[in-house]
Amino acid sequence: MVVEPRQKPVVLCLLDGLGERDAREGNAVQLAKAEALARLAEQFGKTRLLASGEAVGLGAGKVGSGALGYEAIGTGRTPRPHRARIDEAIAAKKLWHNKIIERAMWIANDRSCRLHLFAPISADGAHGTLDHLRTMVRVCEAHDVKVVVHAFLEEKAAAPRSAWKLLEPLAFELEDKGVIGTISGQSYAMDRSGRWDRVQKAYAAIVRGEAKTKDTPYEALQAAYQAKLTDGNVEPTRIGEYEGMVGSFMADFASGQSAGWSWFGEEAGLFLTHRADRVEELAAMMVRRGVPREVEEEYLTDRKKPVYAFDEFGLLSLVGLDPALEVLAAFPDEPAEGTLGEAIAAAGLTQLRIAEPDRARHVAHVFDGGLRTRKDGAEIRVVEQAEIAETAARAIREGSHDVVIVSLAAADHASHRGDLAAAIEAVDAVDAAVAQIAAATEAKGGALFVVGTHGGCEEMLDAEGKPRGGPTTNPVPFVSTHPRGKLAEGRSLADVAKVVLDVLGIEAPSGMTR
Repeated sequence: MVVEPRQKPVVLCLLDGLGERDAREGNAVQLAKAEALARLAEQFGKTRLLASGEAVGLGAGKVGSGALGYEAIGTGRTPRPHRARIDEAIAAKKLWHNKIIERAMWIANDRSCRLHLFAPISADGAHGTLDHLRTMVRVCEAHDVKVVVHAFLEEKAAAPRSAWKLLEPLAFELEDKGVIGTISGQSYAMDRSGRWDRVQKAYAAIVRGEAKTKDTPYEALQAAYQAKLTDGNVEPTRIGEYEGMVGSFMADFASGQSAGWSWFGEEAGLFLTHRADRVEELAAMMVRRGVPREVEEEYLTDRKKPVYAFDEFGLLSLVGLDPALEVLAAFPDEPAEGTLGEAIAAAGLTQLRIAEPDRARHVAHVFDGGLRTRKDGAEIRVVEQAEIAETAARAIREGSHDVVIVSLAAADHASHRGDLAAAIEAVDAVDAAVAQIAAATEAKGGALFVVGTHGGCEEMLDAEGKPRGGPTTNPVPFVSTHPRGKLAEGRSLADVAKVVLDVLGIEAPSGMTR
């Protein structure tokens, strides 16, 4: 309900990977010029918001993330992450009795087949944890199910060639329980920006066994490192005697065609991730749904017949994937009701959300707490990173939308690389974008909010002065140019939605914080 005249436009700039830290050493934010951000802070005041640990639904001391930051801001609530839900189930010894996990065991036993576990591998568990993988291996062992682990290697900026430290003990733990079937860098198996040619290489190695082969994960990594590749860019590789999934051509009666023959995998699979956005492209290829037609024709056919890595029952996931993929989840999404986007739409206002391809899901779905249906009057515009500022400024000048939400992720990308010089350059690029957007907003008489989603480039060195990368536990900046849109020091990201609605003159839905 609109309760008083609103200001138009209201612009919300989300700065990924840009946190607050007093120390200057290794702090790309302080070492950069960042003149626009400094000017806004001086003119309108700046406070620091909590963006990690309990403030985003994690344990104390846990680093934040872009996904949790977007969810907290967009829903006006502290998120309840999938990772926490899975950890709680394991601690309470309830994972074994989860209906989808039981289903996976039943399928594997009924078909006398292997269970393929698709697992992100990293020390910090950003997208999937080794604890979750080890727990599933124990569950499989108890049900006499052999596993094939497909390891998706995430990269650590401080040690970009260290995956062997995780894979070596994992291979030892799998003895007599299963094998590591393939390894792939995250840039192949975990793409989320539509680079289907790269995803296809991981798919081909896993499903059809079409990839170079090494006897052990260690040898595969050694070859990759000699080629000057880092963990995240390791080309998909078959390990040992793994030759792909078991499958065969059979009649596809569901097609309604008399000659409807297709190749179907005959085994079972389970995605062990707590971040759906990182595996949805690979999952889409495996179930042959939601992929471009050219991808189907070029990558998902054999002798001009469709290829399905799994039949309709075979592929499962720990967390909810895109409903269009029809993959059952052990921990389905719990979409929030009464979000910022819903409140804006219910008031009859239009909104534009702008992001680069890598953040498209963040602004389209994560911001709405996992709800995948489009809001009335909401437009998602995906452009290249270099085009974001001009796209936003043009939309503001045109006055075509009441609310403009802009994702600026350059600082986050740089922070993950662990390169201080690149991070400084990225901060200045974000600053230039904010300057352009702020000028357009001011000229139109609008209100501007600038808020970090999680820390990162403000702490590019570890305690020993060595490069580090990725999210931090540091607070993030919050600036509002509207006198009614202020937040006190020490509040959290979940408090942002309500002040945005205050400025819009919209009553906040029940359940929002503050």
